[in-house]
Amino acid sequence: MSAAFIALLGVVIGGLLTAVLNYLLEARRNFLAARMAARLVVEELKPPAIRLRSMLKHDSWLYDPKPPFGSAAVWTEYRQTLALGLSWYEWSAVSFAYSQLAAANDQWESNGKPRGKPLSATTRAIFETVLVNVEHGQRSLERVTVRSQAGLSWDRMIRRLRAGKWKISRLLGKTPPVPTP
Repeated sequence: MSAAFIALLGVVIGGLLTAVLNYLLEARRNFLAARMAARLVVEELKPPAIRLRSMLKHDSWLYDPKPPFGSAAVWTEYRQTLALGLSWYEWSAVSFAYSQLAAANDQWESNGKPRGKPLSATTRAIFETVLVNVEHGQRSLERVTVRSQAGLSWDRMIRRLRAGKWKISRLLGKTPPVPTP
């Protein structure tokens, strides 16, 4: 082989390795950004869920001068980032939760900001539906916050090895020695 061919082969292999590593680093950055955004959105959904539970438990509107179900500031800021890390099902659940919260705020506005008044049957039914959808959106996001990046992480591999779910001998292609009592 000539030196020029070996140099060309080195350049091609180096270029491929660089491309693969850059792709993996970008995928990791996207994953970490989506996980961070999911955690922030979960935190934004907690107060409305607590308020809905409280209102349904006491069967009355809260004494609150502002819309009781908050805004979608974090969702608006991070939804593009979340689009990278959520499945279609998870994205739909979270998006629907926010649209339901907007409908609940509209219900609050249409009732004339009724602080302390009892909930009507219609409003109660709407709030029960909104609460179910918000909790579903939270669960979808929580799955993302604990999901491993690439299927089987090193930590999971080590835990499985320690738990005996995989035999080290099988991985190494050897049969283990039989212990003598």
